[in-house]
Amino acid sequence: MVFFSLSTGTGSACADDLIQFENLVVTVIDSVEVPSAATGVISKLAVREGQSISAGDLIASTDDRESRVRAAIAKTQLEILQQAVDDCLATEQAEAELGAQRQTAKEHLVRQQIAQRMAKNSVRIEAAEKSAAVAKNELDRALRSRAEYAESISKSEIDGLRLVFEKSLLDTTQAKVEHDIDQLKADAEAETAEGHLWSIQQSKLALQQSRVNKIVDGLKLTLGDHQKELANLESQRHLIKSPLDGVVVEIHRKPGDWVVEGEPIARVIRLDRLRAEGYASADQIQDLRNRPMVELSIRIGSDEVITRTGEVVFVSPEIDPVNNEAKFWIEFDNPNRDVLPGMHLTASRSP
Repeated sequence: MVFFSLSTGTGSACADDLIQFENLVVTVIDSVEVPSAATGVISKLAVREGQSISAGDLIASTDDRESRVRAAIAKTQLEILQQAVDDCLATEQAEAELGAQRQTAKEHLVRQQIAQRMAKNSVRIEAAEKSAAVAKNELDRALRSRAEYAESISKSEIDGLRLVFEKSLLDTTQAKVEHDIDQLKADAEAETAEGHLWSIQQSKLALQQSRVNKIVDGLKLTLGDHQKELANLESQRHLIKSPLDGVVVEIHRKPGDWVVEGEPIARVIRLDRLRAEGYASADQIQDLRNRPMVELSIRIGSDEVITRTGEVVFVSPEIDPVNNEAKFWIEFDNPNRDVLPGMHLTASRSP
């Protein structure tokens, strides 16, 4: 086991066969010059020399008004993009329009089929032609009968039969005209149906475009989220925080000073775990490596002794050719922070 006490001298053997390593120096393991992450004017100094702080505590801040405005703008833009993504009205309208166009196309298809059947239907023409033929036959017979015997049929009856025949001719002509109109209606319905097919295609394209726009809006939302995060990070850069638990030992700037990015603002050291540095002779190096756990006894003042448990964490692979010694480090916890950097210690180890 190794014991540390305030002493002077070099490594030696005592009467109780303890091996001593004298004149060890306590140093800090972690010492950080905390820099400013942004260029600007220091607006606030939140610590003083000697103050204990924890990792993440604010040390100082630089003027962040511009970055806060940018963060607010990014937040608003993100909310706008979020609203655009949440609002599915354009896609719903495109889907409704496509559905309406398809329904209208079905209706026109039915009307087209009706018109085509009517256009193909020649029954009225045939009926009118037959009626005209019958009327002509009756008129011809009446004329022949009157020619043979004048008193067989009166002139007024002849005129009536002629009128019936002429009306039958007009009915035939009317039936043909109506048939032609039905054909034109069928053609018109076909053109209308074709037009609605194009309308359906346009509605499909509009729906596809709205879906693409929705995807693009989603990507814009992702971009906006990244921009907001970037703006927040930029704002956070104005907050100078401690990277470790420790004590502020130096402050280099005051409020109102102009600092550039990377310029140190304060120095923080860690005191809850320290290092003792010393030298061992070449024949003691391997023993230090093989038995790294040590017990430390540190004398504070005239009669107070503090006990610690430490560990040899480093033994230099280089031996000084002048004194045949190598440097080694021992790290130990210092929860009460009563051991301070700069103290000189002596170590004793059983052989």
